[in-house]
Amino acid sequence: MIGTGLPEGGQRGRVTARLGGEVPAVPEPFSVLIDTKYEEAPPPAPELYAALADLGHEPHFTEYVRIRMPLPDQAHALRLADGAPLLHVIRVTLTEADMPLALEEFHLPGNELELSFRL
Repeated sequence: MIGTGLPEGGQRGRVTARLGGEVPAVPEPFSVLIDTKYEEAPPPAPELYAALADLGHEPHFTEYVRIRMPLPDQAHALRLADGAPLLHVIRVTLTEADMPLALEEFHLPGNELELSFRL
């Protein structure tokens, strides 16, 4: 489980996930956008990151990545072959003080991906 660093009820809205390797996940901003011009209609990523910077934040990211077997509806939505894994990514956008700003969730076909990290 990922902690948000916010008190109970400190999140704005709920986490939204979209299935599909070609459909981008919709970021769910936390309460940092309340009382700003972005409160009613938060911009999608990557415009969200520019909006957060305009509000004085210097966002950075932590991603939680795991491979698992999909639920039946996920396998159907992603048109996965029987036995194909699902790549599940949760990206948390954080302030310079590691307070959460937004959360994104991705579900991607795990059998068609290659991860690359620059160290």
